[in-house]
Amino acid sequence: MKKKTFSAKVKRIDINVWDSLNVLLNEAQAFDFGITAVDDVTLRYKTKNPLNPSSKGDNTEQKELVVNADLTNDLVDFWEVWITKDIYEKYNLKEWDIISISAVKTNPISLKAIKKKLLGNKLNEEEIKALMRDMTDGKISDILSAYYAACSFTYSSDQEELYLTAKYSAEMWDMIRFDHDTAVKYCIGWVPWNETTMIIVPILWSLWISSPKTFSKAITSPAATWECVEVLMDIEFSVEEMKKLVRKTGSCLAWWKNLKFAPANDKIIKVSYPLQTEAYSKIAVSIMAKIYAWWTKYCLIDLPVGEYWKIKDLKTAKRVRWHFAYIWKNLWMKINVDITNADAPIGKWIGGVLQVREVLRILQNKENISLDLKNKSIELAANLIELVWLAKWKKAKILAKKQLESGKAWEYMQKLINSQNSLHKRKPDIENVSHLWVIDSEDLPLWEFNQKFFAEKTGIIKEIDVNNLKEISKKLWAPLDKKAWFYLYKQVGDKIEKWELLFELYSSDKDRFLQWVEKLKNQKLYII
Repeated sequence: MKKKTFSAKVKRIDINVWDSLNVLLNEAQAFDFGITAVDDVTLRYKTKNPLNPSSKGDNTEQKELVVNADLTNDLVDFWEVWITKDIYEKYNLKEWDIISISAVKTNPISLKAIKKKLLGNKLNEEEIKALMRDMTDGKISDILSAYYAACSFTYSSDQEELYLTAKYSAEMWDMIRFDHDTAVKYCIGWVPWNETTMIIVPILWSLWISSPKTFSKAITSPAATWECVEVLMDIEFSVEEMKKLVRKTGSCLAWWKNLKFAPANDKIIKVSYPLQTEAYSKIAVSIMAKIYAWWTKYCLIDLPVGEYWKIKDLKTAKRVRWHFAYIWKNLWMKINVDITNADAPIGKWIGGVLQVREVLRILQNKENISLDLKNKSIELAANLIELVWLAKWKKAKILAKKQLESGKAWEYMQKLINSQNSLHKRKPDIENVSHLWVIDSEDLPLWEFNQKFFAEKTGIIKEIDVNNLKEISKKLWAPLDKKAWFYLYKQVGDKIEKWELLFELYSSDKDRFLQWVEKLKNQKLYII
C-alpha cells in the first residue's frame, strides 16, 4: 500500500502566477504517493504566530494550503518542492523549510455530484453542500471544476439548484454583517466604459444610504471598476479594515480578492476565463452568492443588453432576470434587475485614467461631460433610492440628480478618497498611476503620444465597431497600462461632416502607439 504523505524541502522559483496557486514536484516521487498531474495537493507547514511574536515557548502554528501540483522529472529532485514567488511571500514560507505534502482527499459525495451533472441529473441539497464545501477548501481540481461548469451550457438549470448553490457558496466561507442596512449596485460585467459605480456610490451616501462595493479586475473589457478606482485611491483591505472604513465613511470601494467571499464561485470563474464565457445561470449564482455573503438587504442588478456583450437580446435578459428573482426571494433580499441598452459605448473616454477623468468631470459638474454616462448613473442611483423606500421613481430621480449637481456627491467622494488612502498611508504612485489623491479632473495626466482621426465623408454615425475597439485596446496593453486608450468625439446617431474629428488615440508607449496608428488607417471603427 502506498504511503499518502511525504516531506520535502522548499525551493523558491522567482515567478508569479497571480491567482493560481501552483507548486512543482518530482513526477516519479509524486506517483509513489498517489499524486497525478490532475490532482491538487495539501501543503502542511509551521509558521510563526504574528499575534504572539514575543512568546518564549512554542511560537509556531500549523498551517494548511491547497495548491495545484505540476509534475516534472527534469527540474525538481526527489524530496524537493518548488514554490512560486507569490505563494512564498503571501503564505510566509521560507526557503529550505521542511513541509508535508499529500494528495487532496475529495468527498465522494462531491465526485458523485459532478458525475450526476454530467448526465444531466438534478443535484440534491446534500450533494450541493458537499460540492461547495470541497470547492471552498480547494479539494476540487480545476479539471473537475471545468467539467462541472460546462454542464450549465449543456443542460437547463433547475431553479432550486441555483438557489442552493448560491446559498452554500456563500455560507461555506466568511460572511460579513454591517451595523446597518446596505444598498449596492452590481453589473454583470464585460461592458467597458460603463463606469457608473464611482458616481452612484457617492450619490447614495450623500443621502445617508450606505453602499460598500467590491469589484474585480477587468477580464474581457479594457477597464473595469478596479482599474478606475485604483487611479485615485487604495483598494486593498482586509475584512476588518473594510468594516472600519464603512463605519467611518458609510461606504467603501474595495477589491474583492483580499476579502474572498464565496470562494467556491471564484473557482468556477477561474476555469471559465480561458473561453471568456459564462453560463447565464452561473452569472446569477455568482452575483447572488457575493451579495448574500455581505448580507446586503437592497441590491440593483444592471443587465446590459447588446450584440457585443454577454446578453445579446431581450428574451435572454428576461430569462437571466428570472434566475435572479428565484434566488433572491429564497434568500430574503430585496433586489431589482434593471435591463439596460448597451448597443453603443456609454461615455466618451475608454481607458483607466481617461474613464476616471470623465467620472470626475461629472461629479465636479464640468461642462465637457458625457450626458449618457451621467443620465445612466442618475437612473441607476434613483432605482436604488426607490428600492430603499426613500422616494418614488420621479422624485427619486430628481433627488439623485440634485445630489449630483449640487456637489454633495463630490464632497463625499473626496472624503472616500482621503479615508481609503489614509488607512495604509498611501502615497501617490505616479509611475503606475495609482493612489493619485486627485481633487480635480484636469489634474489627471494625458500622455505624450496621441493621434487624431477624422471622418472621410459626411453622414450619420450608424455604428461603432465595439469588437474592433476592444481588440485595439487590448493590443495597447489594456487593462495593464492604465495610460493608454481612446477618446470618442462622436457617438451613434450623431451627424458628422467630412474631415470632422472622430476619435483620438493615447498611449505611453511610442512603439506600440505608432504600430496601431498605422493599422487604424486601414481599420474602420465608425460606420457612417
